Amino acid sequence: MSEILPARLRGYGSSLVAGVGLLGAVVAYFTVTLFDWRTTYFIGGGLGLALLLLRVSVLESGMFKRAQQTGVSRGNFWALFRGRNQILRYFRCMGIALPTYLVIGILTTFGNEFGKALGIQEAIQPGRCVMFTYIGMAIGDLVSGSLSQWFQSRKKAIGLMMGMAFFFMAIYLFGGLSSVSTFYATCIAMGFSIGYIAMFLTITAESFGTNLRATATTSVANNVRATTLLTIPAFQAMKPSLGVIQSAAIVALVCFGLGLWSLLTMEETYGKELDYSE
Repeated sequence: MSEILPARLRGYGSSLVAGVGLLGAVVAYFTVTLFDWRTTYFIGGGLGLALLLLRVSVLESGMFKRAQQTGVSRGNFWALFRGRNQILRYFRCMGIALPTYLVIGILTTFGNEFGKALGIQEAIQPGRCVMFTYIGMAIGDLVSGSLSQWFQSRKKAIGLMMGMAFFFMAIYLFGGLSSVSTFYATCIAMGFSIGYIAMFLTITAESFGTNLRATATTSVANNVRATTLLTIPAFQAMKPSLGVIQSAAIVALVCFGLGLWSLLTMEETYGKELDYSE
């Protein structure tokens, strides 16, 4: 999307794709509730195969075709770590996304545990927490792209969304939520505030040359998801001594701290020319 669209439309295009894509989690929730697990797997697998067919029909961008003709090395993952500048660029792109998978991987996935810790009488369903969070994320992704175009800055748009995420996370943990409805409403609000997934992927795409762009963007997305392999065990390890709320708060402070540092120290990529190689 970043290579096909002109610079003035990149934010809109990426947000539209991400916003629609995130609705998949909402569809998944209703699929699970309406059908048995075997039918659910057939539906999910069928949609995956349909997506594969759609991807086959997507044309390459002109930038990538020109990069193919230059003979420059393409898709070399280790080339992302050949110099201090590239290493820092890569990890900053990961860092700004840490709060998103903190909310998804801990705060909503373990929603039932947080509900008990807050003293909510009715049982909280983690599946519904995830569904409501993704509804908020889909809306947030559509809004964040427009914000970045309005501010003419990716960093300002993400900074605003990250600030809202911290605010709603604080309400979630320390706001004294006392009912199921306010709990799920807060999940929607947190989901909306972390709805800058399209923007952090767009920044990653705009931060690297054509020969490494897809490799950087796809690997950053997957490696950010993989940070839950660190955050969840840390959360679980602290729970016996500190409790659910305090453990989540400590992990959250680390994630938001790294996210803020990454945002403040990275370059602004709005409107950047992308037709170059590393």
